[in-house]
Amino acid sequence: VQCSPDGVYAFCGQYLNTATIFHLGSGEKLATVTSEFSSGFVKFLLILDTAQEMVMVDNEGSLSVWNTEEIANPQLTDDFDCRREDSEVVSIELSEDQSAILICKALSIELLDTHVWKVA
Repeated sequence: VQCSPDGVYAFCGQYLNTATIFHLGSGEKLATVTSEFSSGFVKFLLILDTAQEMVMVDNEGSLSVWNTEEIANPQLTDDFDCRREDSEVVSIELSEDQSAILICKALSIELLDTHVWKVA
């Protein structure tokens, strides 16, 4: 679970690589999104407030990026199928300026540039 920086929304990761967005004041469910690349579960969620994006990373290493400018209707902007035998995600870290995401996997490390969504 991640909250928006302003504390208005909660982003909840679930099974089948699905995330649901709730309004914290009313408890209303605003949207549910699903990545088609995975049958796993959302292991990490990142909220990039500078770009109005939500990043879902699943247990198999796949990553999807959602534009959340229209919070009740998020749009998929990028979906990366990163499944490999050695791709179990152990941890992730967002840089302070939100320009890069470090993805630590069981046997490798990847650094993604969040401006172009490419491996740096």
